[in-house]
Amino acid sequence: MLRFVFVALLLAGSSLAANHAILITIDGFPARMLQDKRTDVPRIRALAADGAIAEAMKVSNPSVTWPNHTTLVSGVRPRTHSVLFNGLLVRGADLVKIDPNVTSAQLVKAPTVFDLLHQAGLKTAGVNWPCTRLSKSLDDDFPDSPDMIDFTTPRLRSDLVAAGILPSEKQADFAKIGEPFRDEIWTRTACFIIRKRMPSFMTVHLLNTDSTHHKYGPESMASYTSLALADRFVGDIVDAVNASGHKKDTTFIVTADHGFATATNVIQPNVLFRQAGLLEVAANGQVTKARAQCIPEGGSGFIYFNDPATRDDDRKKVIELLNGKEGVSELVSPEKFEALGIPPAGQGGSPDLLLKPKIGYGVTGTATGENFVSPVTPAISSGYHGYIDEPLMNAIFVASGRGIKKGARLGTIENVDVAPTVMRLLGKELPNGDGRPLAEILER
Repeated sequence: MLRFVFVALLLAGSSLAANHAILITIDGFPARMLQDKRTDVPRIRALAADGAIAEAMKVSNPSVTWPNHTTLVSGVRPRTHSVLFNGLLVRGADLVKIDPNVTSAQLVKAPTVFDLLHQAGLKTAGVNWPCTRLSKSLDDDFPDSPDMIDFTTPRLRSDLVAAGILPSEKQADFAKIGEPFRDEIWTRTACFIIRKRMPSFMTVHLLNTDSTHHKYGPESMASYTSLALADRFVGDIVDAVNASGHKKDTTFIVTADHGFATATNVIQPNVLFRQAGLLEVAANGQVTKARAQCIPEGGSGFIYFNDPATRDDDRKKVIELLNGKEGVSELVSPEKFEALGIPPAGQGGSPDLLLKPKIGYGVTGTATGENFVSPVTPAISSGYHGYIDEPLMNAIFVASGRGIKKGARLGTIENVDVAPTVMRLLGKELPNGDGRPLAEILER
């Protein structure tokens, strides 16, 4: 009898270990555009028809790439995992700046699915995934990071060169490659990993859609074209899984880090700060010293007061400068940060004041010139994300494959629900998350 129980448990464990989940993000894919018949994404729609789809997925604040990719794999909001920018906020004596050249350990202050599965002895992989630089929890890592080739796991880097997927092991050679073809390389990398050493959990981040939406705006011709190309890449990954013999034991989740909005104007708080004597710039236009400084997040502005001796007066002056200005929707004080899911002021890079623009306006960090508001021109991006609690930032969510109910339909979910759902699909639980497993789409 004991032998029978042991064998049954062994078989159950083997079956569990054979399950796989692949999380694919298409950067900047708004939920509304999946409902748009002009959006030509047949492979993603086929996954939805064979599985589950949400009407929309609410993302975390701020609606920016690295914070929301971290939420997707941690199940907690930036208030807990501490990633607020595409990099780490560094406070100097007279200035704050964003440093993207940092490691996973420096950025992420919460356990991720990668960490938990690695601790359980399961294999993981990340392809162009943010905040994984030098992570010890990924067996194969091609990180979304400056100098990404230099920080790709050595085995994977050499394998990709041998397979003709990378031109060489030199960052300089990869830097010459344009973004659409980079998505091709990342897709081929994912397919290579699937064929050679299928992990229990893999993430893939497609990026060309984001830069396209920034330059031309969502719902532009370029936008529809870039989404169609991303759909092809999703199809390539699905086909690789099917060809590998893992179709029956793999779950696909296709989602995004944020949506997008179109702006016709940008507001430039640092211009006002410079005019008021709160900020200084060099001849090249770079900010060199600031008592008050705005770090733009596209659809929001994070404002910092850098001189403790004048902080209270500087705060009053900034509020006076910005209140009632064209394009300014709200100045959010720190006591409201908890409800927004961001850390308290002074912690984890959180600002001293948060500027919310009106829709139709973006925020830039420009400190030169004389205009607070400038029209969007070909030299200025048309598309923006980073807005706070804005439905236009809602992202897509599609799940299909092993363990997913066919025909399951959801209303609006939250991106904190993705990590616990992945863990449940792999027979694990996510401790201390802000979300929940999406039980209504899971087969019993």
